[in-house]
Amino acid sequence: GSKPAVAVALRADSDPASVPAAYLKLHLISHRLVKPHGTSLNGIFGVLPNIAWTNEGAIDLAELPQRQFSARTQGRRLEVTCVDKFPKM
Repeated sequence: GSKPAVAVALRADSDPASVPAAYLKLHLISHRLVKPHGTSLNGIFGVLPNIAWTNEGAIDLAELPQRQFSARTQGRRLEVTCVDKFPKM
């Protein structure tokens, strides 16, 4: 199914207060649009949830059992590489 689009705009460089704002800041850093230490990431660990990082992308932990079951019934293997706030580097 289709997933809703999320638009995020930052008016000021404040601490991330939402998951979309946190991921936007990380995206800007990883694409070198903001220098490391050039944006506030204070409190980011408290904002970001733990995610199952898999061979099919990021999956919310609450959805993981159903996604694993669905993959098994379709003959696919859903491999969880780690559960963390960030994917393995």
